[in-house]
Amino acid sequence: MAIDDPNNYSLGSFFLALASIFVVGKVISSIFVKFRQPEVLGELTAGVILGSLALIPLLNEPGYHVFHLLAEVGVAILLFEIGLETDLDDESFRSDLERDSAHSSLVNQVIKNV
Repeated sequence: MAIDDPNNYSLGSFFLALASIFVVGKVISSIFVKFRQPEVLGELTAGVILGSLALIPLLNEPGYHVFHLLAEVGVAILLFEIGLETDLDDESFRSDLERDSAHSSLVNQVIKNV
């Protein structure tokens, strides 16, 4: 039932992987909060660390598709929550949006002409 043995990957290993992702995400996000950074940034960093280190071998394993589906749903929920927290009536948001769109238009024109 070891998580690193692909021949013996069981449902218990799947839940062990899921629990380890939650624990590492919570630990790293609490570190980010201590440095006055958003908690979600710590959770995203934990996901990048765990994903790039391949500590949890799920590719082509039983449960991979479930994990992939959970990841997609998580991204959709994250974007939905960000949208709920965005105040479109805020004047600084509008000025930032105008500035950023002007910068992206300028960069786009420079890239096209190079």
